[in-house]
Amino acid sequence: MDDVQKKVVAALKVNKDCLTDHSRLKSVLTDVIPGDRIHTNLIMNAYDDQIFKRFFEPDITLAMLQFIPSLVSGYGISEENALWSVVTWCYVFSKIDVAEALLNFKTGKSISTSTQAGSLTMIDPNNETGEIELKMYKAGVDFPVGTLRVTVVFDYNEDDEDHDRYYVRCHIGKKPTKLEDYIELRSQTYIELEKGEYVEFSKAWDYVPKRITYELVGD
Repeated sequence: MDDVQKKVVAALKVNKDCLTDHSRLKSVLTDVIPGDRIHTNLIMNAYDDQIFKRFFEPDITLAMLQFIPSLVSGYGISEENALWSVVTWCYVFSKIDVAEALLNFKTGKSISTSTQAGSLTMIDPNNETGEIELKMYKAGVDFPVGTLRVTVVFDYNEDDEDHDRYYVRCHIGKKPTKLEDYIELRSQTYIELEKGEYVEFSKAWDYVPKRITYELVGD
């Protein structure tokens, strides 16, 4: 935690009643970090967008990763400032493990833009084409709904003895904690997703794909 976060977290833990009162919260922040409009606004932005609801999600870290881009686009702030705001709230709610995970994800990577599979690109569910990362998505939230053609590209030699092991696992289900069965995604595969379903892409064996893309081909 930086010095501002230490002051804010300490104050909000003592004045827990302000967490349900917008005016009271802003007043406490004004007292704790007087004149610091930037950090006050960052904390209030997340509060106004009901960040506290994300702490009740099955996967809080995933929920926060999805929340950060919404702050960036909704308030025109930088990704770094949005991350700071979210991490601060994680400290307030004693979700230290989530805060550390978010900070580790951010190190050397971008949450909003990327070109390599396995980073943290957040997908606009309205985009009909795009790149897929090795992680979990929720259809309708950060992934398209409908029939999608998924293309997987590996960098390997056709004569490789482990040729059959070059594929990506695709888990689909209603609950993020119960994604057991999977589809093997090789060069090109079609998958069907309904709104609200979770889909997770993970590597098989030790082979990481060079690129994974999708194209929406039907509702």
